[in-house]
Amino acid sequence: MANTKSNNKIKFKRYVILFFLLIFAYIVSLILTCMIPRSKVVSNIEKSRVSILQQGINKPLLFNSNAYILDTFSDGIMINMSYAVESSKPIKSALEGNQQILRNSANVSENLTNLFSDSITTNWSYGRYWHGWMVVIRPLLVFFDYSEIRYLNIIFMTLLLIIFLGMVYKYIGIKAEFSFILGFLLVNFWIVPLCLHYSSVFYLALIFGIILILLRNKPHIFGLCFFTVGSMTCFFDLLSAPMVTLGVCLVLTLLACIGFIPMIWYVIIGNHSQVHTRFTYRALISTIVSYIYISFVLIDKNPLIYLYKKFTRNKNI
Repeated sequence: MANTKSNNKIKFKRYVILFFLLIFAYIVSLILTCMIPRSKVVSNIEKSRVSILQQGINKPLLFNSNAYILDTFSDGIMINMSYAVESSKPIKSALEGNQQILRNSANVSENLTNLFSDSITTNWSYGRYWHGWMVVIRPLLVFFDYSEIRYLNIIFMTLLLIIFLGMVYKYIGIKAEFSFILGFLLVNFWIVPLCLHYSSVFYLALIFGIILILLRNKPHIFGLCFFTVGSMTCFFDLLSAPMVTLGVCLVLTLLACIGFIPMIWYVIIGNHSQVHTRFTYRALISTIVSYIYISFVLIDKNPLIYLYKKFTRNKNI
């Protein structure tokens, strides 16, 4: 009993320490990003602004269907916010998350059109989100414009997907790999790198998916991994498809412990069509599952460790 209480205290301390380390890293990284002078990014922001306006706001790529929409609405906000940063006030800019708008206007196209004109009258705070995407996008805007960042995104995300699927095949099996391929096809993965807004959650899902596969024999660490990826999703994501990070990681965790479960793929496959809509009830169910799992971790009754031990014990018999 004493050992159990001691172990619970150690686990709790780990989560608390990890929480504060993540918050510290988020704030410092945003402040450093906001210290980049506007003059360093203004040229590529101008090119990016023109590129988004020429493409149009939220125009479907194919078949005039919502399933093929690129969220240039949110990408336009991201470009606007990257310009609105005041490097002379990095802490204020990091915490407020301002964008420059026409008075009382939420029209992204109008705000981008007038971004460099005298018509812009006010900064509007979008501070209810972390805007951690800026840590990546704003430094890239020093060297590349919107179109060039898209090309880089295609290269790196495709390579990451190949590595992820290769590891799924090697360590879990062909059925799991096929299911992931099917899931990614049904969310139109090929358009994700073309949209900065969509990209962050898919990068996190693939990276932490690889981490979970590498740690498949250490299920006692899974809780910290979920805690971290959930926190980083809140930091980097601008309300796109946070279900992706939970879905991919949850599926991999279950597979690592008890083998192939066909129905669980609904978590991924169910998120078809426009990937950032109609996932509320799925998010609610998954959130409840996560709360239950974290509770088990903290009270030293980890169900995944139990299932893993049972599976490996039966396998050895």
